[in-house]
Amino acid sequence: MAVGISFGFPLYYPHYPAPVYYAPPPPYYYAPRVVYSSPPVYVERQEAATERSVDSWYYCEQSKAYYPYVKTCPGGWQKVPPTPRG
Repeated sequence: MAVGISFGFPLYYPHYPAPVYYAPPPPYYYAPRVVYSSPPVYVERQEAATERSVDSWYYCEQSKAYYPYVKTCPGGWQKVPPTPRG
């Protein structure tokens, strides 16, 4: 027989084991898909025809002017190499 003094709560608590929490099983993962594709294809865009990107200029002898300042040339266009402005 145990004799003791109590102040509203027992001095001896029966020891109960803490509840055991089990971790859920890890989710099932599928193997990653292997995707085969062709290598990338690079396409260069066409730049607008400027004086720097044009290989030749076209000169009209009758009007004494260059294309695009003159749109038509009755005698035909002469192909001339471009010359830089200076």
